[in-house]
Amino acid sequence: MTAITTAATNPKKESVNGHKIVSQVSNDKTKINETPLFPKWIYDHLPDPFKTGSSLFNDSREKDTFLLSSIVFLSGCLPNYSFVYSGMKYHVNLYSMIIAPAGSGKGKMKWAKNLGIDIIAKIKKENEDAINEFETEIHIYNNLSKKERTGLPPIEPNTKRLIIPANSSSAFFLKALHFNGGNGLMFETEADLLSMMQGNSWSNFTVELRNAFEHEAISSGRIGDIKFEGVESPRLTMLLSGTPNQVAPLVKSVENGLFSRILYYYFNPPPVWKDPFATIQALDENFKPLAHNCYVLWEYLRNKNTELSFSLNGIEQTEKFNDFFTKNLKEYTSLVSKDMSATIYRLGVMTMRIAAILSIFRNFGNLSKSNVITTTAKDLDIAFKIMEVCLKHTVHIYSLMLKNSGERGSQESKFNYFNSLPVIFSKSQALLISKEFGFSERTVNNYLSEMVRNELLVRTDRGIYNKYNK
Repeated sequence: MTAITTAATNPKKESVNGHKIVSQVSNDKTKINETPLFPKWIYDHLPDPFKTGSSLFNDSREKDTFLLSSIVFLSGCLPNYSFVYSGMKYHVNLYSMIIAPAGSGKGKMKWAKNLGIDIIAKIKKENEDAINEFETEIHIYNNLSKKERTGLPPIEPNTKRLIIPANSSSAFFLKALHFNGGNGLMFETEADLLSMMQGNSWSNFTVELRNAFEHEAISSGRIGDIKFEGVESPRLTMLLSGTPNQVAPLVKSVENGLFSRILYYYFNPPPVWKDPFATIQALDENFKPLAHNCYVLWEYLRNKNTELSFSLNGIEQTEKFNDFFTKNLKEYTSLVSKDMSATIYRLGVMTMRIAAILSIFRNFGNLSKSNVITTTAKDLDIAFKIMEVCLKHTVHIYSLMLKNSGERGSQESKFNYFNSLPVIFSKSQALLISKEFGFSERTVNNYLSEMVRNELLVRTDRGIYNKYNK
């Protein structure tokens, strides 16, 4: 299977019949058999903790893995923060899977958890204090005579937790979510733990996962002999890593609604030995000040009397947002599959969530001045770039799942071919680039004609093509 490639970054200009043509000459290290990286420029413009945290990693894949993981992890640490999208209120919680073979570097996801160590410690201390208070009160109550007991006995406090274990039964998961007031974060570096639990009849909660993405109510009821409380507006974050074979047992099918709710990042690097002594200092110390700032923001939000709102900044940004997804909806449904429409629609929500997360950290020192945060043009552009890359990774996972299930493969090669074509190109160039994909001239002619019909290309002159809306 041909994986995703990227378009030219160092074009050479020619002239054909008076038209300037761009040749496919690229300095991008992303090869034809690799999935793309986040563009390097975004790392210079990120707010903290993302900028400083990412700088601790030199390898590009490790940088990407940490960045996406930290954004997703912290999406579960921002209570009382929301935006309106398609007439519905959304919180910033994200679902994501980092997918790569064993030993390939996806384990750098674990460092995102370090950003929450102070939050975890605070919740643990509050649980301990509540238990100690309960034990004191129940001790006093039990030593009273029946006549002295004028009220009901003290009630044992609910145990709260930031992270809900992935190897939970449905009953435990829903109970934990209820005790947390609807908030929950599932963090697991081995996705098969969740997949295996999904296989148990008493732990199949994919419906709850799908509902939680949209904050739809989870009704109270019973699972076997265990009663669980309902959650009116679940706000769940899910961050998993695993191997390619661990995706299908969890998601089941590309037609499963859970597939389109997950932000994917996939890579399969060649085996290379990395110097384990290149970093002489333990990274934990570097994360302590970053974790403290994350704690301060979390504490501020959860104690805030009024909810903080996020929005785009004016008509120019809303038009840019709509143009971005109109273009991608056309490209992905035309070149890959109409099944991609559900993914594109939900990635619109995810893009808003990423922009909101970047924006609140960007405004970390000015939150008390207003109950509304608007995004900067830079943060919106970063969110778009992250989404562009993750969309291409999603196509690869989509094709991989179809292939493994024995279904007819998607049009991934055609999609990659389209993305390899320059903005303006000649027919001869299209044929030259097609050799990397092993296409015949007849196949190229059919693809170009189809792209013109779908308005992805405009034929401006004989043998000259221009990418639509580029």
